Amino acid sequence: HTLHIGATYVVTLVGSHGPAASSASVSLHIVPGRPRAKLAGGNRMVSLADGKRDLTLDASASFDPDASTPSASSLRFVWSCYHSTWMGDVDVGYQLFDCAEIASAGAIPANSPQLTVRAAKLLEHTREQNAARELVVTSGCGMTAMNRTRCNAKATLKFTVSVCTSAVSACASGHPQSASASVVWSTTMLAVAEVALAPVDKQRWSNTETVKLLGSATAATSNAASPVRMSYQWVQRQPDDFSLLRTANMLTAVSNVNLALKPGVLTGAETYTFRLYATAGAANTLRNPAACAECGWAEASVMQNLPPQSGQLSVLPSSGVAMCTEFVLTAEQWVDQPIPVDDYPLKYSFAYRDSNGLEKFLSVVSAKSSIRTMLPTGTSPIACPSPPPPSSGAGAAACTGAGVACKQLEISLVIVDALGSQGRPIHQTFAVTEGAALADIPALVTRVLAEMDAKQADRDGLGVYARGVSLADLLNDTPPDPATAVTLSYKMGVRDELATRADTALRQFVVPLTAGGALQTLGVVAAICGSGTEVSVAGVSTLMGMVTVTSDEILARMSAGAQLADIAAIGVLTEKALTALVTAMSNALAGVRRAAAVAEERRALDSWDTFKLTVGDDEARRRASGRGDAAMRHPLPSGLSESTQQAVMALRRALDSWDNLNVGDGARGSASGSGEAAGLSGAERRAVTALAQQGMDLLSMIEKLSRIKVGGHLQGQAPDETDEAAFRTLTERVELARLAGLTVNIAGYNVSVSTLANPQVVAGLTPAAQVVLPAAVELADKADYEVQVTMLYGNPLPGTEMPYQCIQGDTLYYWNSSSVLQPVDIAGNTALRPVRTDVGVYETRACSLLGNAVVLNVREFGTPVQVEMLSETAKTTVRLPFDPTLRSEATDGLVDGVSGLRTAISCLFWDFTTGQWSNRGIQRLRVRSGGRSEPSWVECASDHLSVFIVSEVEADCSGAPFGSTIMDACGVCGGDGESCSGCDGEPNSGRSRRCSGHGTCAGDVCACEPDYFGVMCQVYCNDVVNCSGHGTCRAAFQGLSMETQVQCECDAKYEPEDRTPFLLPVSPCVLTPVEEFELPAGALYALAVGLPLLILVVCTAVFFQRVSRAQVKKMHKIKLEVEEYIGSFQEINADGDNEKMEVNADLCMPLPPAGFELPADHPPRQITADEVEAAQERLKTTQITNRSKNATVPKPSTREEDALEQEMLGEEAEPLLELPPPQADPRAQRSRSARNKLMTVGKSVAAGPRAVPRDDV
Repeated sequence: HTLHIGATYVVTLVGSHGPAASSASVSLHIVPGRPRAKLAGGNRMVSLADGKRDLTLDASASFDPDASTPSASSLRFVWSCYHSTWMGDVDVGYQLFDCAEIASAGAIPANSPQLTVRAAKLLEHTREQNAARELVVTSGCGMTAMNRTRCNAKATLKFTVSVCTSAVSACASGHPQSASASVVWSTTMLAVAEVALAPVDKQRWSNTETVKLLGSATAATSNAASPVRMSYQWVQRQPDDFSLLRTANMLTAVSNVNLALKPGVLTGAETYTFRLYATAGAANTLRNPAACAECGWAEASVMQNLPPQSGQLSVLPSSGVAMCTEFVLTAEQWVDQPIPVDDYPLKYSFAYRDSNGLEKFLSVVSAKSSIRTMLPTGTSPIACPSPPPPSSGAGAAACTGAGVACKQLEISLVIVDALGSQGRPIHQTFAVTEGAALADIPALVTRVLAEMDAKQADRDGLGVYARGVSLADLLNDTPPDPATAVTLSYKMGVRDELATRADTALRQFVVPLTAGGALQTLGVVAAICGSGTEVSVAGVSTLMGMVTVTSDEILARMSAGAQLADIAAIGVLTEKALTALVTAMSNALAGVRRAAAVAEERRALDSWDTFKLTVGDDEARRRASGRGDAAMRHPLPSGLSESTQQAVMALRRALDSWDNLNVGDGARGSASGSGEAAGLSGAERRAVTALAQQGMDLLSMIEKLSRIKVGGHLQGQAPDETDEAAFRTLTERVELARLAGLTVNIAGYNVSVSTLANPQVVAGLTPAAQVVLPAAVELADKADYEVQVTMLYGNPLPGTEMPYQCIQGDTLYYWNSSSVLQPVDIAGNTALRPVRTDVGVYETRACSLLGNAVVLNVREFGTPVQVEMLSETAKTTVRLPFDPTLRSEATDGLVDGVSGLRTAISCLFWDFTTGQWSNRGIQRLRVRSGGRSEPSWVECASDHLSVFIVSEVEADCSGAPFGSTIMDACGVCGGDGESCSGCDGEPNSGRSRRCSGHGTCAGDVCACEPDYFGVMCQVYCNDVVNCSGHGTCRAAFQGLSMETQVQCECDAKYEPEDRTPFLLPVSPCVLTPVEEFELPAGALYALAVGLPLLILVVCTAVFFQRVSRAQVKKMHKIKLEVEEYIGSFQEINADGDNEKMEVNADLCMPLPPAGFELPADHPPRQITADEVEAAQERLKTTQITNRSKNATVPKPSTREEDALEQEMLGEEAEPLLELPPPQADPRAQRSRSARNKLMTVGKSVAAGPRAVPRDDV
């Protein structure tokens, strides 16, 4: 609406080449267009049984296409009425009559878009149709009580409305600026359903369009309070030689109120008439609709717009080098048949088919019938022509193609007439292309990128597309080779360059998009991301933006009412582009997952190194012993702090991860890097966030594709099915009444691989999901809604965005509570030990996704307005597939003995607000784990719509997903902590509320039964048993201490018995001991007899020792005196001789002691001088010997005693001489004294050692 009606515009085109220039001009005079006349109802059967009934003809849908806001209010309407007339059996055609004759109001309002007819007036007017002036109806006359009514199958009425704009003052049928529409009524006297068809926009349908006929019906006796269920049946009236109403040709069932035929099913130039029958009676009455008397009907006719034909496609040269040879593609001799009229001008689209059979357009809907282009490598190997194909075009010398295999490439041509009908060549056309050598590809890429830049400088966006799509497909056919310059990173960079240039061309030169522009845009996107492993995250983002722009443009045109002839092709290319993007995103997600794994390795190493620094290398290894085998894990030493226990736990995870990675020191060096120990690095986190956004954008694209493909659907039309390698979508247009309880089942393809990075169902099985909408739907009273269910095979939403933690089954270690004093017996002895021991504890990790993601969208038909909640009270049920073999923690029933955390299988949804997986509003209903051979699924109820998936989730100790039941500090699921708490409520304190079974709580301590004592009645003490009946038990403890001092308070004369100091038994009372002691008989005998004997022996020995020592002393003194005597004697007698000596000696005579008397039988013996000398010598010898033996005098032997006695007292000794009394000389006195002593010695020697009183001597 940019050109003004009545204005004249001159358009001039100037072309120049250097200094030369040429121009051409054309004048455009703008005139108003003709309005569009639409008359509802169609040709139909009306009932005249109720004469008071008003029948309405409605042309309100008519509009002026020149108006910016088309409306019937600015139009003029003129009604014309006709009835069929016959003369006898001859039909003379329709005759015009005044519509006022049958109008309900008796007159027709001027410019009214509606004409209301009274049934009674119309019946009465039928008299004008025959000469007999009888009441005539088309059918149903023989079954009424009105005998005057006659049936005539040719008795019909025709109504025509002429529509003009307000600029036409005298609007009438046939005016050049008018448009008209007509319907034909058949009549009946039966009360049949009122059936109507919506006005169609055209009578000629192109082979790219879906033929749509919209029906409606109401029962003759229906009312709004209790609507009657209607039954329908479509039949083909003509041609009658064959029927198009077959399943292969239809998008709706023949029993549906609407009829939709697939594009291209109309053939030839014939007119097709389809009739809709409806009845409020039993559906089986429609088995033969023509015989159904109570059935109403309406019908419409359509015909095909014949496509262009009779032409051909030429390709010159027929062979060349890929991306080097310039080919000329030409459409020749195409015409549009003038049946009934031709529809020029023709438009041309050139394309080639890639290895997947997808058409990649080089030029779309262009007025040019010939293009010059370069082509990628072909798809089917073929022998190279001889001689080799020449290279041509700019830069052709950059590659030769020598030695590279040739392939043939199918070239496509689509010719479209002005109404959108497409024609194609009858025969296939091929070009033979020889692949470029790997060494030539970098130079070739550089040249093509330069050509794209040149096209962009010329503002030729579609030319940029043409170069880009061919180069992208060349890359798709060339695998990366690390040995050459064409590496994976090189190809990824080239694809990023192509994406950037294509995106710029789209936004600057191609928008606003035509259908052809959309096709070409989607084709280049599909080609650039044709190999998902070679597209970067940035490239995916750029291409996603291109698809977004394209889909938004298409949807905007559809919302404006545009009928896009290429909608099917647009949908196919959108599917392919989105599939390629899903693949690329899945690879990117796998890369992020690998990055997360590297980050996990770094965290493992950091934990290991940190722990070694904390406790030392040897201690760290010792505490981590048993890793990898849960059954062999050692419990952590008691008393460790919580931080140390966490460090050991991290260490075990680190060692397990490192062992499983099976990497060496070099890998450790690369893994340790400089990453953050607490999680993904900043770059990795940004990558995850970007992928999450791209995933959400991709889901939005799938939703837009669904809207595009269902945009032209009718009520009751079969769901649109989109089957791609990455996803499958079912989209259905559903009226509000059918939404309640609607069930949608969707099944995918057999799965070959299921991994944590790309979770699906078990390999070899088919993923299947089911959605059941609530039985009560509370939505705005809109006419229709779109229900979209999509199953994704490659989940584009990152599983790393998981806020929930699950058990890591291979990280079991054992935990002990803090050691506290606990009783070991009833005597009051305690030991320091933990209350809970060897409690299994697991590390946690982010929960894993386990199945296919399923998208559920409900939106208002033809709009992007999505429904978030279908009902405030009822929920939607979803049954989702999953692979139970990916994780086993849930099926193994593992539970953390401290926290009570378990892992369960449930449903999650993607929260587009937070960009994370969430369980809000979801309730798990049932789980079926079929293992490897049977399908596994989880059924959940949700109060909202979104993207759903099966995942591991957190569960409470009872196994309920996200449950609130907790495990208390005692390890009891759902407990209150009392089972291991004392009366003070402190768990794991060693105290018990049970008071050892011998008391009850009284505040923070136990009130004990008799004979039990302590903070929890753990000590037993009985006055009789423990205190021997002679005392009273007394106990003492401080506060809540387990250490209890229990003792007996003994009665008088009793005291506690001493006990081992290392134990604390209650010491019994024993009698205080007195000074009485009774020994056993044996001991008493030993003491009474043995002890005195022992004392006697000892005393005797001591006595003799003392006597001997005294004798030695005396003998020593005597010796000295004798020696003195001898010395003096010798001195005195020094000058004497022997005789004198002998005489002196003979005269010497021993003097016996006083009172000494010899025995009667033993006369005195006379001792000679020689004997005395001899005795002296022997005495001297004996003394010397005794001195050498410590001056002891041994007892002489018997033999020596006898000899000495014989010598001194022998009877045979010679008698001494009797001398006169000696002189009174002092020396003589001393000599006598010496002799007396000598005699004494002799006696002593003879008698043995004995004590001899000095007086006796």
